[in-house]
Amino acid sequence: MILTRLKLKSYQDTYAEAMAKYGLQRGIDGSKTCHKSTQQYYRDIQKLADSLKAEVVDLQPQRKGGGMKL
Repeated sequence: MILTRLKLKSYQDTYAEAMAKYGLQRGIDGSKTCHKSTQQYYRDIQKLADSLKAEVVDLQPQRKGGGMKL
């Protein structure tokens, strides 16, 4: 059996109806979720790491000088 989008949606709807009695709700139908490629994920992680490293370097003089003055 091939699982088509229509059949999958049918399964999700049926499951959501069964779980409604427990207070669970179906997620957003037609969600705008965007999947990243593995390459893009690691590129974003590297940018974040570089940004954090730069922030640490910027904060080092404050730490050596006894902290920030309020």
